[in-house]
Amino acid sequence: MMNEKIEEALNKQINNELVASYNYLAMAAYFDRQNLGGFAEWMQKQSDEERGHAHRLFRYVLDREGNVVLEAVEKPENDYGSIKEVFSRSLEQEKKNTADIYKLYELARELNDYATVRHLQWMLDEQVEEEKTVSD
Repeated sequence: MMNEKIEEALNKQINNELVASYNYLAMAAYFDRQNLGGFAEWMQKQSDEERGHAHRLFRYVLDREGNVVLEAVEKPENDYGSIKEVFSRSLEQEKKNTADIYKLYELARELNDYATVRHLQWMLDEQVEEEKTVSD
């Protein structure tokens, strides 16, 4: 049985990943409206990737006989001042996501939940890649 604290934190992270996916989708729409198809396609891929992260956590919670509780996702920003602003927001979002995963990882370690620690290691490695890609 999954610890209640870790289950709650994992559910929060599922929501964080879905929020990120939704934000990237809105960024893709913005770029599409600007006739910047390459940027729009890249943001769409980022949206898909974030949704994949959410699904990975979703499956993990269920596989551990936990309860998935999905929360509402806020309306994302849909207008930006420049291309640079979009990528700056994207990088901020990735850094926040990394910080949230670090907190989740620390909680799993405190609770000696080694399976979750191991599962989150992949996400930490993924976040290094995500931040570098957006930064580049």
